[in-house]
Amino acid sequence: MNSRRAKPAANPWQRRESLPLLARASLAIASTLRAPLSALGVEHDKFLAILSNRLWLETNPLEKNSGVGTPAVGLALSGVFISLSGLIPGVTALSTRDPRLWLAAGLGLWGYLALLLTLGHFATLLVDGVDIAALAGLPVRDRTVLAARIAHIAIYALVLTACAALFPIALACLVFPVWAVLIVYPLGAVMVTVLVIAVVAVLFGMCLRLFGIARFERATLWLQISGSALPLLATQVALPWLRRSEGAAQWLANEWVRALLPPLQFEALFRTLTGAGERVDLWIAGAGFALPLAMLALALALVRGRYVAALLDKGASGESGSGFQHGWLQRVGLARCSDSTARATFGWTWALVRRERCFVRGVAPQSMLFVTMMVLLVLLPSKESGSFDPRFAPLALYAFSAAMATACIAAEMSESSAASPALGSLPFSAPRSVLEGVAKALIFGVGLPLVGAAGLLVALLVGPAGWLEVALACCATLWLSAVLARRMIRDIPFRRAPAAMPQADQMAWLIGVMLPMGLLMGLHALLRLHPLAVAAGAAFFAWRLRAAWRALESMTPERDSRLARLASGG
Repeated sequence: MNSRRAKPAANPWQRRESLPLLARASLAIASTLRAPLSALGVEHDKFLAILSNRLWLETNPLEKNSGVGTPAVGLALSGVFISLSGLIPGVTALSTRDPRLWLAAGLGLWGYLALLLTLGHFATLLVDGVDIAALAGLPVRDRTVLAARIAHIAIYALVLTACAALFPIALACLVFPVWAVLIVYPLGAVMVTVLVIAVVAVLFGMCLRLFGIARFERATLWLQISGSALPLLATQVALPWLRRSEGAAQWLANEWVRALLPPLQFEALFRTLTGAGERVDLWIAGAGFALPLAMLALALALVRGRYVAALLDKGASGESGSGFQHGWLQRVGLARCSDSTARATFGWTWALVRRERCFVRGVAPQSMLFVTMMVLLVLLPSKESGSFDPRFAPLALYAFSAAMATACIAAEMSESSAASPALGSLPFSAPRSVLEGVAKALIFGVGLPLVGAAGLLVALLVGPAGWLEVALACCATLWLSAVLARRMIRDIPFRRAPAAMPQADQMAWLIGVMLPMGLLMGLHALLRLHPLAVAAGAAFFAWRLRAAWRALESMTPERDSRLARLASGG
């Protein structure tokens, strides 16, 4: 007999004493900020406790799928792609040897990406109510709760900031003084990130003040949706104006403008450090540090006395004028389900798709981003002719395949994920029918409306000559959406707690969907060489779409999932 004592099994009720390295390092840094946070009215000890609890919840290992699901993997993969964007300012530094262009390209591009990421993704943490029920009865200030959420966002945003700054710093060191580059660019990138997060927090605070507690949820949702489109539209207007305007250079040389624009603020710091600056450059550089802190103070002041109450309020998010009445699209989807279990799961998923905050905030902003990209691709004039060229407009429809992948990922998460094990006690006679109902609800609730509406818009713009290509793009996109749904939906939906970063398997799907989407676009470009090829392609993908739809009735649960255990009688 082995005398060595067996290792006791892990107790799911016992909280881990150690957090991942990133979380521990973040808390160590946050613990040194007692003085500035206290000056802003934040209760530092409670701030650390709230932030620590949120980080623990996010890295909770109790879920089966969380073994590689900590934010580190998704964060690392995101950082790789973000770092590639730094090649643009790095090459700008090598080719122009102009510190203003280098900083404008680097900090401007990163600020733009940070704004898209924060509004479209990270801002969801500002309205996340996973831990708010425990905080509601405790004596804690609203600004302390908001500060903890801002810090939560900043942890991941600053890691991505370091990735984005890698190439701009490394390549700029070859042409500028190394010591100046190592001081100016990291400081500038960090302060730009803090400014972007603070501006988004200010916008949320303004929504709270303008629309009140009951409409805060809906107002911030529309803010995120519009925020996914406005930066792209503003860029299309601002960049041509800057190129053509004779007064743009004089406008950018204005002292007040330079004090408000981060790239120019830190260009003034670079000039000051290298001895080429004037006295005015010193206070312009100081504005680069003062402005983010001022925006943070404003954001914390706007939520005083209302923030926790707004997070607790669910009235506006749960309103629905139609109640439980079925719309025509839902009735068609229910009729296409194979049995009563699939129809029941279809109706349950359909309701949550429209009411689950994590799902709506995870899909709606990204869908608006894809819609905006499609509109810009369709409506922007050709550089050769100077007018609208409809030839490549149908290709924009393929972008909605990524929206369907996003919907399948968002359907895994819920603020009420702790209640999902109760679904395992239901008498499911056919677990495959459960997956069928979920997949068909997502296709009818997300994929079909997006592709159908976008296809109709493109058809109206391109005219009858392009209708066949629109049909080809719609059929191919819906076929890929059905294939993605069959492969990605493998367990009971809405089972995971929301997280700031995608998990490893989710990130793999987001990256992997780009390959088949690109292949379909390339195939479309080849088929459009002859009208008969386009017609044959449309017929082929319509046939494959029908087959993929029927294949949804034979979906298999993921191994060791709850549905697999139900199927085996375990």
